[in-house]
Amino acid sequence: MISQLEITTGFKNGKSYLKDTFFTVPYRIVNVGQYENDNSLYLMMTSSSPGILDRDEYHIAIKVVSESRLQLRTQSYQRLFNMKKGSSQKMQVDLEGDSAFSFVSH
Repeated sequence: MISQLEITTGFKNGKSYLKDTFFTVPYRIVNVGQYENDNSLYLMMTSSSPGILDRDEYHIAIKVVSESRLQLRTQSYQRLFNMKKGSSQKMQVDLEGDSAFSFVSH
């Protein structure tokens, strides 16, 4: 299965926000920063898959615009199943000037 996740942040009135997102099965995005007060954007990447299976391809693209802050978390560890052909996960992160990105993978 080929799966995609794309996130673009925004920055307005001193706060970071989720400007645009696109995802395919098994991904979803959840905002988990409602109790934070530092004006950063806190998102959790969730997956309905039991783990990475043979021939899976995961493509993740993150764009953090100027002055915005993003912390991306995962819901739990990612299980790897026995494979014959293999699988891949690629993440591209584009940071514009004076932005910050943190990835907390479990």
